[in-house]
Formats: sequence, C-alpha cells, structure tokens
Amino acid sequence: MARYLRDEQLSNYTISANALSQLVDVLFARFVHMPEYVPNQQPLNVVLIMTIRFDKKGYRVFSKEDLLRYFNEASSIERVVFELQSSEAIRSNKANGSFLEVRLDGNEQQPSHVISCSDDENWMNASFVAVGEVLQKHKNRNWLARNPIVELIVQLTGLFVGFLISVWGASLISPNLLIENSFLISFLLVLLVSSSFWGFINLRIKSVLVGVFPHITFYRPKKEAWHRLIQVIVEGIVVATTIFLLSQGFKYVGRVLGTFIGADA
Repeated sequence: MARYLRDEQLSNYTISANALSQLVDVLFARFVHMPEYVPNQQPLNVVLIMTIRFDKKGYRVFSKEDLLRYFNEASSIERVVFELQSSEAIRSNKANGSFLEVRLDGNEQQPSHVISCSDDENWMNASFVAVGEVLQKHKNRNWLARNPIVELIVQLTGLFVGFLISVWGASLISPNLLIENSFLISFLLVLLVSSSFWGFINLRIKSVLVGVFPHITFYRPKKEAWHRLIQVIVEGIVVATTIFLLSQGFKYVGRVLGTFIGADA
C-alpha cells in the first residue's frame, strides 16, 4: 500500500477560470515528477483526468482548453474534480501507487478536499503543498457569514422584526376591536402567530446563507452578475408582495374579529 498520505477538506474558496487554469498547470507540473512517470513511454503510466459536472450532466476531459470551455459555457457549475493517478493507483482503486486528487464541489453535502498519497514522501508532500499554494490565492471570506456570531445576530434580528410586525399588525387590527386593551390583545395575537412561523423562516434564512456564501463558489463574472441581478429583482418583488399581503391580512383579521368581539361588547 501507499505509505504516505496527506489530506485536507476545502472551504471558503472562489474558483474562477483563472484558478482552474493555475490548478491544471500545477497538476501537470506534478505529473512529470510522479515516481511512476517514465518519459516517452507509450502508453503513459500516469494520467490526469479532469471531471466537470454542470447543468445536470458531466464530462471527463484531458486538456485545459476543454475544461475551461465547459466552465465558461455552463449555466450552473456543480463540481470540478482533478485526478492525477498512476496506472498502479487506477488498477488498485488507489490502494497502491501515487495519486493526487482535488475535489471542488458546490454541493454542501459532498465535502471538497485535496488528497495526496504516494510511496514517495517527498512527492506526496510537494504535491500537497503545491496545490495548497494555488488554492490559497483564491481564498474568500465566506466564513464570516457562517459562524455562531452571525447565527446569534440573525436570531436577535428575527426577534426584533417579529416585535415590529406585531406592533404593526396590532395597529391595523386594534381599531376594529371594541374592547379594553385592544392594542395589547392584538399585539399578543400577532406575536403568537409570528413566533410560530419564525422557526421555519430561520431555517430558510440559514439555507439562503449557505446558498449565497457556499464553501466553494464557482465564479464567472458575466454570468454571475446577470444571475445576481435576477435574484435581486425577484427578491424585491417577493418582499413587496409579502408586505402588501400582510397589511391586507391584518386589516381583514381586524374586521373579522371586530365583528364578533364588537358584537359581544
């Protein structure tokens, strides 16, 4: 078995066409230094396979040009995987021989990683470090949006917004109630309802944070800017519609409650 191995999970990286180009260059550089590599041997006993999955389909390519072409043409990139392997590693399903794998996955359920393994400790270490140096240039700050402090801020903000919504709802409902402390009763009623919805909304906010600040971000300037513009427009429409419906809903609830409570009073 291969005796030396180093691995690391990857998070908080922005992967552009330039980043992929640099990774391909460093992997081909490690290609010719792999212990099993024999110059001018045909067929080669070392191979670099690059897999790119996008738009619900995947391709295995062997050149930088093909990889970048698919990357730039795709609507949505799912993952890119680099596998530099010796023929022995392929035959033994990576139990023996040297290999270097870099997995960049946009799916949070599939951890991204770099793995370097070989009987030659120097090649293993040098390959691991070389890939790490390239990736380090493309580190982002997504971790700032995904930490316990942000979760606490979201929770406190949610409570404050819930309070404001309750005050707003009570101001619309209470004029229809012919009872004492109508504002307080309306406020507690809306607060109870909004609190019931907060758990679901909190989960959705966390999901949005994961989507906006993923561990691995595939970045194409023109495509991402257009997609973000569409997202902003849709989000604005949703927010405006939600506010309008809430306003009408509170007024309707006030009229309905006023009919019963006012009659009893």
